[in-house]
Amino acid sequence: MAVYLARPTRRPRSRLPHKPARGPRHRHEEPCHADRLIAPPWIPVPPPGYGGTEEVIGNLARGLAALGHDVVLFTVGESTCPVPRQWLFRSPAEPMGDRFKEAAHVLAAYQALAGQADIIHDHTDLAPCRPAGPGSPGRW
Repeated sequence: MAVYLARPTRRPRSRLPHKPARGPRHRHEEPCHADRLIAPPWIPVPPPGYGGTEEVIGNLARGLAALGHDVVLFTVGESTCPVPRQWLFRSPAEPMGDRFKEAAHVLAAYQALAGQADIIHDHTDLAPCRPAGPGSPGRW
């Protein structure tokens, strides 16, 4: 049995000049978007050691803020990411993986951030379980 792989095609280069994305040109301009990020309650952002998800969230928060977005990060109180932060737990929740503590963290995040966000980036395990009906936290 022979397997033939299609040869990848090259994408034609755009003829338009590349313009990098920018945030507000003047400090009096409105931010691009109101972005809210929810990090898991187990490790601060950025992580002091290993923490792949927390590293991604920290990079995303700093990058969006640099582009002029209005960013708020819901994390743990020990986080040092240089964007506005909110939290339920001052220190990382233990034991890691406790679903009751994670549920309390996610519910507090949606109650605190609802109604003030264009986009919510939820990086917790419970993100797909969030209620989406009218009047539920996070519904806007």
